[in-house]
Amino acid sequence: DPTSVRPTWALNGRIYFSFAVPSQTPHWGLTSVKVDGSDWLHHTPAGESDTDPAVSWDGGRMALRRMRGDMNYGVILTDLSGNPLFMTNQPGIGQMPAWSRNDQFIAYVGAPSVNGPANEIYVTRINAFWKKHVTTGAAVGGGRNPVFVRRLEN
Repeated sequence: DPTSVRPTWALNGRIYFSFAVPSQTPHWGLTSVKVDGSDWLHHTPAGESDTDPAVSWDGGRMALRRMRGDMNYGVILTDLSGNPLFMTNQPGIGQMPAWSRNDQFIAYVGAPSVNGPANEIYVTRINAFWKKHVTTGAAVGGGRNPVFVRRLEN
């Protein structure tokens, strides 16, 4: 049975999501459909696995988690066809990316070490090898599902 998770909207009128077919290896792929459910497109390159897609606010790029076999590339930037543009935290564990409203930063769930559990929140600046660990020992269970919110000035 196929499974579809983590939908995200794009300005091109498509919904992007992770699509899994358990009988295939690797079985997670970046897929998109039109709003009416037609015109399914699969965007993950052969031999790779993509999960956790998040389309940028300007609609031109996507952050997602990419793996190839046991190699975890972590969060990478791609165009809307899944072609890589930039590795944000390679090598390393990174997942569940969220874009800042100005598309300059990505928050994601990561691990302080390559073998550690991914339960801390990091922020990285786009197109720079800068990242900031913003939680340390967050509440029991760690930090998950980061979201940027627009701050309103009084």
